[in-house]
Amino acid sequence: MKLAAQFSTVLCLCLSVSAGISAQKSKPSLKLEDLPAPVQKTVHEQSQGAEIRNISKEMEKGKLNYEVEMKANGHNKDILVDPAGNVTEVEEQVEVASLSPAVQEGVKKAAGGGQVRSVESLMHEGKLTSYEVHIAANGKRLEKHVSPEGMILPDGQE
Repeated sequence: MKLAAQFSTVLCLCLSVSAGISAQKSKPSLKLEDLPAPVQKTVHEQSQGAEIRNISKEMEKGKLNYEVEMKANGHNKDILVDPAGNVTEVEEQVEVASLSPAVQEGVKKAAGGGQVRSVESLMHEGKLTSYEVHIAANGKRLEKHVSPEGMILPDGQE
């Protein structure tokens, strides 16, 4: 009987922790009208002709940003907007064939033997900083970054 009670306690704790982790991973969706006026203005300007899929708050390096996920011209585009309405980051899906030969070669090397699922250009404060390469290999999903010059960047560097 004592063992059953201990098992129940452990099971409840595991389920509670699991639910907490799931809740942390999902970002609550916001409506456009919930955003500060400067952010709304920027989102309207940036989403012309695009379908807004999700809007959420995001804390990055201790700073609040609003992440807007869109589908524009048949590809994904995400922007981060600060509370003042400034676009701080843009991730936009690109076709590998549209990249320079050096970047294409870097993407190929980054994938190794895996399959390139998608590539996104990453712009921080208006400057192209890298390409994010999404790879499927051995049943896993990987992410690598390639510089605008085609060099594979160390993990954690964008």
